[in-house]
Amino acid sequence: LTGRVVDTAELLSPDARERISGLLEAHERGTTNQVAVLTVPGLEGESIEDFASEVFESWQLGQTGKDNGVLLVVSPADRRLRIEVGYGLEPTLTDAAAGRIIRDIITPRFREASYDAGVEEGAQRGDRLLQAELAADRRAVAPVQRLGHRQATEQIRRHWHHAALPALDLGQAHAAQHLPGVDAHVELLA
Repeated sequence: LTGRVVDTAELLSPDARERISGLLEAHERGTTNQVAVLTVPGLEGESIEDFASEVFESWQLGQTGKDNGVLLVVSPADRRLRIEVGYGLEPTLTDAAAGRIIRDIITPRFREASYDAGVEEGAQRGDRLLQAELAADRRAVAPVQRLGHRQATEQIRRHWHHAALPALDLGQAHAAQHLPGVDAHVELLA
């Protein structure tokens, strides 16, 4: 790994490499996620999945214990690209989300021969997805930080106690009607 953008296929302009590198550097500072882009002239018969996985492991993207790395691999000669995602980020940057980035953002730009825009806009979309998850995590933690652990825990208990009252007071059939996901055939434990 020689940088956040390793353009061995010489696919990107120097300006685009600099902009994308800046975006990925800022993303890492704000989230600790390590994101890299690799372009290669060709895969020499290897599958894009195997190649991306091998590079991901050899570059050791992501922090130990967090597995929060992402690698975008582009092979123009093979007309293949892949987003390899560390296990720690898979709940946010799912296979489906990565597929949408490739199909809806990167591939249309590549068809126009606008490789700079394809890679840059794909990286921006990934950044927004991961930043949104981080913001949601921070919002979830804020009440605990503001109130303290004991008060926040008590508020959560009160909320769930009130939500469970119909199940306890009115029986299973009523609970099944008013609490989504409660099966009338399952006994509720008090």
